[in-house]
Amino acid sequence: MCNLGKLDKGEQEAVESLEKELGKTVLAFRCDLNAKPTALTEAELNQIQAVEDKHELSLVAVE
Repeated sequence: MCNLGKLDKGEQEAVESLEKELGKTVLAFRCDLNAKPTALTEAELNQIQAVEDKHELSLVAVE
């Protein structure tokens, strides 16, 4: 379904630049799905973040 993405040179440089700006490690992953992220209300986002925090997951809501 999803895995850590293999990045080309330009993508890798962009991620590394973002990491430097943020001072944080950023993981890049790719999904082989025919889905796009969906808009969420603040309440929905809070629910997703609660599950992420409780189970140490990263979740993406899709249409």
